Amino acid sequence: MFRRSSVFYVHDNLSDRQESLHTRNRADAGRLFHAKNEAAQGPLLNRDLGRAYLAASDPDSTRRTWTVVMEELRSHDRASTQLR
Repeated sequence: MFRRSSVFYVHDNLSDRQESLHTRNRADAGRLFHAKNEAAQGPLLNRDLGRAYLAASDPDSTRRTWTVVMEELRSHDRASTQLR
C-alpha cells in the first residue's frame, strides 16, 4: 500500500498492476488493503462469510430457491415482464 497525491493505492504483485483504493484516510485504506488480501487468499472462506452475513440479515435466505426469487421479481414489474 502506498500513497500518491494524497490518495492510497495498492500494488498487485501477481498482475503487476496498481489500483486506487479511492480513499485519503489511512485507516480506511488499511482496512480495504487487508480485505483485498483476505479475498485473494480464501475464496471459499469468503463465500461462507458472505452466506453468514446474509443469513444474519435475512434468515430465510438460506432456504429460498430461485423459483421464489423469480416469482418475487415478477410481481414487482410491468405486465410484459410478468408474461415473459
